[in-house]
Amino acid sequence: MIVGGRAGVKEVLLHHSLRNTIHAIYLAVHTSALLNLSFRALQRHRYSYLQEKVTWEVPTCCEVLVYRRCLFCNNGEAGIKVINKVNFSMMSHLEDTQFIDESHNFMGHRMRFAVIRYFPYSDYTPLTEEAGSLVLFRDCVDARLVMVLSSLLNVSMEIREVPERSWGTENNGIFNGMLGYFQQEEIDIGGPLGSTEERMKVVEFAGAYQADVISLVSLQPTPLPQHMSIIRPFTGSLWLALLVS
Repeated sequence: MIVGGRAGVKEVLLHHSLRNTIHAIYLAVHTSALLNLSFRALQRHRYSYLQEKVTWEVPTCCEVLVYRRCLFCNNGEAGIKVINKVNFSMMSHLEDTQFIDESHNFMGHRMRFAVIRYFPYSDYTPLTEEAGSLVLFRDCVDARLVMVLSSLLNVSMEIREVPERSWGTENNGIFNGMLGYFQQEEIDIGGPLGSTEERMKVVEFAGAYQADVISLVSLQPTPLPQHMSIIRPFTGSLWLALLVS
């Protein structure tokens, strides 16, 4: 929660440091009221050592505009909403419903998905021959995951192949490959990627695919005899019909 003048709302709530912050509230106070409160705070602090408890005198006439940062309300990008207009005496009566989590609806937000071919988890067809080009998913685990996420969260996916086609290794704290793009915040989602202590320095793993290593097997059939290769292309009834004719 931030308290400040009305001129700095946009610069504060849309600051890069708050890019992943879900709940950010800005109480915009008129400049004269803000200066008055600052002066009173200084006066109270000056003499507070003489008292066990400091009583604050909050003016009831000052209007406060309550702004909230929203992650995707600006055509899928971060924006600002005015959620209330109150005075100081009503600040404790703000409804909790005004601070709800809207992360279930990305409002068409474009997410950058980096992939490496690793069947059956990830399989795709590059749309161009250039390194790092857009790709079109074939049927695989990641393709089905993308379909579910896009439908549930109202999000669009920009899917690209990692140019180096490597997951990445660390060198003096700097990663290359897919992990390097995560570290530079050039992608939002990537996979498939195994969880290790080293990789957890730069990424947060959502979960792991469960692989079933048990399957049904049967005896492999023996090769057909080679001396039957002449008559094998046709069935017995067809050969009989040819002989009769």
